[in-house]
Amino acid sequence: MAHKNGHSDGSATPELLTGLRTALRAKDFTEFLVIASVLGDAGRDYDAQPAPEGWASFVDSMIEVNYAETTALLHVIAATTPDDIERRHIRRALATRRQPTPTTVTGLAEAQVDAAYFMGDELGDGDNVILGITWPTGERATAVAYIDHNMGTIVKDGFFIGEPVEAIVDRFIQIAREAGDRSVTPVPTDLADSRARIEQGLANLDDFLPDWEQDGWPLCRSLLEFFVRTLPAGGTGYAGHAAYDVDVTELVETFLNSLEARSLSSTRPTRDAAAALLEFAVDHSGDALRWSPVSVEVCLVNELPLDPELTEQALDAVPDVLPALVRYAHRELRISPGGTTETLQSVTRWLPRFQLIRGLGANSAVRDYKAHLAAARTGPYGPANRAQLVETLGSEAAVDALDDVPLPDEPLDLDGITGEARDRVLAIAVHLDRLIDEGPFDALGVEFRTACRRFLTGVARHDPDVVTRRSKDANTAAAIAWLLARANDLIGEPPSRLRAGELWSFFAVSSPPSTRAETLARTYTNGRTRSTTDALGDPALLVGRYRRRLLELREECWPVET
Repeated sequence: MAHKNGHSDGSATPELLTGLRTALRAKDFTEFLVIASVLGDAGRDYDAQPAPEGWASFVDSMIEVNYAETTALLHVIAATTPDDIERRHIRRALATRRQPTPTTVTGLAEAQVDAAYFMGDELGDGDNVILGITWPTGERATAVAYIDHNMGTIVKDGFFIGEPVEAIVDRFIQIAREAGDRSVTPVPTDLADSRARIEQGLANLDDFLPDWEQDGWPLCRSLLEFFVRTLPAGGTGYAGHAAYDVDVTELVETFLNSLEARSLSSTRPTRDAAAALLEFAVDHSGDALRWSPVSVEVCLVNELPLDPELTEQALDAVPDVLPALVRYAHRELRISPGGTTETLQSVTRWLPRFQLIRGLGANSAVRDYKAHLAAARTGPYGPANRAQLVETLGSEAAVDALDDVPLPDEPLDLDGITGEARDRVLAIAVHLDRLIDEGPFDALGVEFRTACRRFLTGVARHDPDVVTRRSKDANTAAAIAWLLARANDLIGEPPSRLRAGELWSFFAVSSPPSTRAETLARTYTNGRTRSTTDALGDPALLVGRYRRRLLELREECWPVET
């Protein structure tokens, strides 16, 4: 931004102008469009933050600097901004500019998506949605969005290339031929359906993995969203699934009676292993018969060896049951021989890891813990409560030193936090302050604000990149507030607690920011926590009222010697 008296904070730095100039001269004209759209998006986000009186917006600072590079940048911002007032303001300024500008830049607002292709994968891992774009002056480009179903039907990757869509489709067809009979070639598809699929994938990305980055993604997201908004609405997206309670009993019997299962026994462990594998596939993709190399890896490495509900005997049966199940499922789905071979190779590859993880004893430890907890519920309670206190507070020393003194009303401590991380911490803190000052929550006060501030600055000191990643400041604030409210047992019925849905609504967040909260928690605890249900292990984040309850628990079941 720039000051109205002409001083600037460096928005139009030589580095920025050089970068824009290089992109303008790039062989692929979409390179400049991507960079300019990112700058426009970042400028709008920056302008939305509180600023000193008298400082101009990012757009005004670009208008003040009359160069060919800023002229081209303003053309892109005018085309992609959702703000009609800002668009008219920029166009009035552009009417006075005389620098020659490429028609791919000046004509961006009139460019149209006039073709779409869909390239699926027979094993269901992911799809490419390919958009063909034409400018009024005849230039053509292609946008590709890859939607990954193993990660939650998210737009995992995307890119633009300044070539006609037919050339890109031909390239995909060639790649498919080289890959053999497993691949599926692109086919023309409906423009409205393409919009629905990409928008669904982007929404899922924000909900499930807002911090995801890969190569140039999400660098081109702003430009992709611009073109997607020009497509007709009303299309059909991907069918969701809420199949976690599907009964696979009948399918287990069908599978065990198939030719592929003829060498398997009909013992209880075999049936339990088959049921567990089918239930995993249902939870993972919505289809009990969808097995791919990726889903095999997830199953064998991340799920089954850590499932405390499975007996050791059922786990022993998995190496025999899974290959037979893959062959049966692929025959039913008419998967190509190449796809089946690749999936079975994944089974062979990951079974040693499966056995290694089993050998670590995680399952037996969890089963022992559950047995211990069940015994504790029927008395005596001391051992279970001691374990709970140590986990909540981080150490036995912290339990000994526990008190219920209210947290002080601390200012935001920015010591050791610099650069962009400092700016983002300040912006996130504004939303947290607003929660306490304006939020209708009796359960929250200055103690809670102090806890949130300590947590936020702690994350920034551990890893500044976590707070500077692409994520809305309000979403990060919502994740912090939700995480700390859960840590202090403040989620529940008002007025002594608050409803989680009302907390998200206050920040205008449509769904639980659990993925963002997990990332923040892992960073604060140096990787010790695995999910938002794990304790943060730091008494400095607990309000006095909650620590008083922990004191009562300690004195009742684990008296401190004096």
